[in-house]
Amino acid sequence: MNNTGIISWKGFHWEYFVYGNGPEFLFAFHGFDNDAVDFASFENALGKRYTIVSVNLFFHGKSFSEKGVFKPGFSEKDLNGLFERFLLEFKATRFSLMGYSLGGRVVLQLAINYAERINRVFLLAPDGLKISRWYRFVTHWRIGRRIFKRIVRNPKRFFSVAGFFHKLRLVGTKQYKFALSNFDTQEKRDKVYNVWMMFRNILPDPYIVKVALDENQISLHLLFGKYDTIIPASLGKKFIKGLDAPVTLDVLEMGHNLLKETVAEKIFLLATGHKKMLTKASIRKISFTNRLSLVRNGKFPATTCTTCCKNTTAIGSTHALTETVFILSATFRWLVCPFHGIKRIWASKIRMAKVYYFFFCTNNAKKKGLKLICSLLDTYIHNLFSFKEFFLKIGV
Repeated sequence: MNNTGIISWKGFHWEYFVYGNGPEFLFAFHGFDNDAVDFASFENALGKRYTIVSVNLFFHGKSFSEKGVFKPGFSEKDLNGLFERFLLEFKATRFSLMGYSLGGRVVLQLAINYAERINRVFLLAPDGLKISRWYRFVTHWRIGRRIFKRIVRNPKRFFSVAGFFHKLRLVGTKQYKFALSNFDTQEKRDKVYNVWMMFRNILPDPYIVKVALDENQISLHLLFGKYDTIIPASLGKKFIKGLDAPVTLDVLEMGHNLLKETVAEKIFLLATGHKKMLTKASIRKISFTNRLSLVRNGKFPATTCTTCCKNTTAIGSTHALTETVFILSATFRWLVCPFHGIKRIWASKIRMAKVYYFFFCTNNAKKKGLKLICSLLDTYIHNLFSFKEFFLKIGV
C-alpha cells in the first residue's frame, strides 16, 4: 500500500497520506489551514488499531479542483463520488471517520450517506453542528458574496470595523486575533474565500445526522477544547440531546487546536472502550396519547415508532411511510389553522429528517418505500370510490 497518493473523480483531486497498519480503516479530514500530515502525530497511539488515511481538502497540500469554486462548486454528489473512489482504492467495506474543524463538516455529511458501513465517528471541535448565519449570508446570498469579495480585495475597512467591535467587546480577543491571522496577507484571504465557496454546498442537516447515527447505532465521540472560542463545547452538548446512539463528550484543557498526540491517546482509550458510553438502556412503554404529546414537544425516543406501533425498536421504510402521513396531516392542519399547523410541523422536524433519511439516504428502504407509497395511493383511490358509491346509495 502506498504511503501517499491522489484520488481523482470528475475533475476533483484529493491528496492522501497513510499512517499505521491496523486492521480497520480510519479516514481522517483536517481543518482549515491545517494539513493531512498533521495526523502523523496520531500514528503512535492509533497506528496498531487503525490504518489512518489522512485526506488533504481542497486548497491544502496538492489537492485541487479543475472546476470553479462557485460554479459548479463541490456538491454532496461530488463528495460521495470522490469518497467512493477512496473506498474502492483501499477495498474498505466498513470503516471509521474522523474530522477536525472544517473536516468535521465533511464527516457529518459522510455519516449520513454511509451510515450503514461506519463503525465509529470521531469529531474534534467539528464545524457543521450549527451553521453560522453569517456563513450562509456570505456564501449563498449574492449581496453577501459581493461584500465578502470586497473584503478579500480590500481588507482595510474590515480591519477597522473588526477593531471597533473588539474595543466594544462585541468580539472576543481570540476571535479577533484569529480573524487577523487569516486575513493579514492576500494569499490567506484568497484561501479563506476559495475554501468557504468550495464547501458552501456541504451543509449536513444535524437532525438527519442524528437519525443516521441512531438507526445504525454508530458510536459517536465528541472532543472539544475548554478554551476554544471558535467552536465551543456547548454546541456538542446541544447536539447530543435526544441522541440514542452510543456517545461520549470530552472537554479537554486546550484551545481550538486538537491535532496533538495527547488527543490521539485519548481517542485510543475511547476506541478501545475504556470509557462508558452514554446510551438509553431501554425503550419506555408509553401509551398512544403520551406518544403524541412527546411528538408535539419533539422529545419522543428516536428508536420508537410513534405513529403505527405501540412498542417497537425496528424502524424501517414502513415506519417512514407513517411518518410521512403524519407530516401530510400536519400540513392539512396548517390549511385549517395556520398557527397550529406551523407549530405542529416545526415539532415534527425530526420526523421529516427520518423520512428524508429512509427514502433518500438508505438503499434498502427505497424500493420498499416506493411500493408502500403505491399501495397507499391505491388504498386512497379505492376509498374515494367507496365513498362515491356510499353517497350514491344514500341519494346525496
